[in-house]
Amino acid sequence: MNQLLKMKKMKKIKYYMLFVFLLLHFACSEDFLNMLPLSSEAVEGYFYSDENAISAINGCYDILIQNEGNSPDMVWMAHHYEWMMGDVASGNVRKGSKPSDMPELLAIEKWEADPSSKISAGLWIKGFAGIQRCNFVLNNLPKSENVSPGLKNRILGEASLLRGHFYFFLLRHFGGVPIATENIQPSEYGKKQRDSFHEVCLRIEEDLLEAIRLLPNKSTYASKDKGRVTNGTARSLLSRFYMYQIGTDNKNTTTDWNDVYQQTSAVISSGEYQLLDNYAKVFTSDYENSSESIFEYQGLEGVADAQPEKTGSTITLLMGNRKSGTSYSGWGFNNPSSELFNAFGNSDPRRASTCYGIGYNNFILFGQIQGYARDQQGSNYLNRKFVIYEMPKTMPKSSNYNIRYLRYSDVLLMHAEAAFHIGNEAIAREYLNMVRKRAENSTYCQGWVVGKPLEYTPFVGASVPDITSSGQDLLNAIWRERKLELACEGYSSWDLIRTGQYFDVIDYAKNTYLDPSAPGPGADLSEMRFENIRANALKHTIEGANGIRVPLLPLPQFDVDDWNLEQNPGY
Repeated sequence: MNQLLKMKKMKKIKYYMLFVFLLLHFACSEDFLNMLPLSSEAVEGYFYSDENAISAINGCYDILIQNEGNSPDMVWMAHHYEWMMGDVASGNVRKGSKPSDMPELLAIEKWEADPSSKISAGLWIKGFAGIQRCNFVLNNLPKSENVSPGLKNRILGEASLLRGHFYFFLLRHFGGVPIATENIQPSEYGKKQRDSFHEVCLRIEEDLLEAIRLLPNKSTYASKDKGRVTNGTARSLLSRFYMYQIGTDNKNTTTDWNDVYQQTSAVISSGEYQLLDNYAKVFTSDYENSSESIFEYQGLEGVADAQPEKTGSTITLLMGNRKSGTSYSGWGFNNPSSELFNAFGNSDPRRASTCYGIGYNNFILFGQIQGYARDQQGSNYLNRKFVIYEMPKTMPKSSNYNIRYLRYSDVLLMHAEAAFHIGNEAIAREYLNMVRKRAENSTYCQGWVVGKPLEYTPFVGASVPDITSSGQDLLNAIWRERKLELACEGYSSWDLIRTGQYFDVIDYAKNTYLDPSAPGPGADLSEMRFENIRANALKHTIEGANGIRVPLLPLPQFDVDDWNLEQNPGY
């Protein structure tokens, strides 16, 4: 396979990682804003060839899949993943596993986290580690006279996009953060404060616009570069960012839905992407970096299970069935709730590719009936999107699964939502129904039938009819489609927050839906109920746009103390 992190057994990436650890390590053991100044001689000596420039940018991609292990200063980072707030803190998903397993994740699910949270610390470290690697490229590659001009521009575009991505990652979890586009000087240690939410938004926009200017289309890449970010990635990510900014940035006076529509239109008209014919194929290994793929985190099955040597993803192990009795065992986290399961209905084939479990198709996975322990799942269902047919044999924490971060169906739904807001409901319905039509034409997930682990069984009676509504009903339909189409992919909370639905939805899904005196349709009352979840979440909010409240995780206490940073509300 010729994917980005699967080139040359990661030799060049690992060489660059060692270089970065030596030059960009943190100044003290738990202070992740302090970065030692780079030696100009070392910098000038590094970017002396095209090959080294490629190694440098590969090191920026490498951070994307780092989620547990040693940070760049060799301090251990606990498990931290975008789905922890993106899914577990939403209404779609339950933490899973045993109640006592990973209590800090349960605290995030209940909105009871505190500044000592190792999950928050890991998310914070990862964001700034990624930014510093991108800064290394952006500050020093332009000085090189030895790198081919075309390649130099492309790599600068990749680094700009990835830096914008890491700032967007931090913004959603923490709000305004200190902006550093160059290394912080020793004279600034302990003095640099948080930049505002709006200022971080401006930084993200500038980086992504620069990436659009510099990056080529997907079709221009050689097969060995499959998986690198492209012009379409930059436009799609900018669209996603603009949508979030519109709902959360109360200082925004320039970005509006016309900007989203312009960017999604460019992606659609480029002809670079198309939906796969079958939703059940999207998350299989045979369709990594497919025609639908806009941005995937690339994984390579490796020989180490922790950073910095690790090359693959832990996500398949984290979301595997704890008591399967087969080779598909795992830790049982991030499981679909009964509310999500029932939201699909019986006629939507996408449910089979999102959920599997108790009372649903006899708990079959890849043609085998699974065992289970309900008290170690958190719900009746497990996450079907993140299982693979061949689990790693020696290093289960390092699978070759590619994490689908941006898909073309997401762009079509963003386009539909933008069209609605600019007054073109016909276009909104057209693109919404493209996604629904593909869903209706899909099969059951791969391996639906015992003894047929890789077959796609036709879905008899599928019905995902066209939406014909208008006004608020149409907008609600678009939002609902995002809930179903993108379920369990780590983005549900961000959609709910930006649209002002967050507190109502989590209160319904995790409280009133599970009220034993009047449960919601199909509610599994053995799921943990959080009666105070709305009030807990509201304690930790800042003011967004148009009256929307934006909930945030706590900043790690070590940087609050060392840098005298203002903590987020309620912590």
